[in-house]
Amino acid sequence: MDPPLRKGCLLAEPLLDLIVEGSRLFVEVAVPGILESDIDVTLDGRRLVFTAERPERAGQYLRHEIERGVLVRIVELPFVAELVRSSYEEGVLRLELSQVKEP
Repeated sequence: MDPPLRKGCLLAEPLLDLIVEGSRLFVEVAVPGILESDIDVTLDGRRLVFTAERPERAGQYLRHEIERGVLVRIVELPFVAELVRSSYEEGVLRLELSQVKEP
């Protein structure tokens, strides 16, 4: 099956690690070459949605191996969580999430 298209750009999924430690979740998303201001993360219940965009470069590509266009990653979390802290350094977005007690 071919990957979906949006606005003429290939949708790519960035690589990520999801680590559970008790009631905490640690997420690391590899997004080298993307500015922090071009990254959006939303939490909706048990769903973490990550979007970013790496624009195409002008000119003729001799090799085109770096994924460009819209990057999207949707992850179902093991529990409802809220963001505790985030950081972005050397192309890695790090999130710390904490479990929310459901009524």
